[in-house]
Amino acid sequence: MMNILTNGYDPGFFERIWLAIVNFFNFIAESIDAFLALTINIDGVIGNFYNNVIAPLPEIVKIIIFLVGIVIIVLGTFSLIKKMFKVVLIVVVVAIIIYFIAR
Repeated sequence: MMNILTNGYDPGFFERIWLAIVNFFNFIAESIDAFLALTINIDGVIGNFYNNVIAPLPEIVKIIIFLVGIVIIVLGTFSLIKKMFKVVLIVVVVAIIIYFIAR
């Protein structure tokens, strides 16, 4: 089948087309990245926030903020796990009911 497609044509024809497509999308991605780097400057914003807000705080306050953040993340994860367990349980019960009704 491939001989029919490439018979009489340059063997690298499809490869060159593929490379042109890949280079086109790489160019678009790099252009968007450069535009966003100049426009938003997220690295500078985060660095300035850290230098102006976090760095002047005493170390004990930094530790407390870190621990509170960890507690929030852990409790949020437990809450998400509980909700997912309930969803799975409801889906299983509904599937069992449908199974016995369709039987």
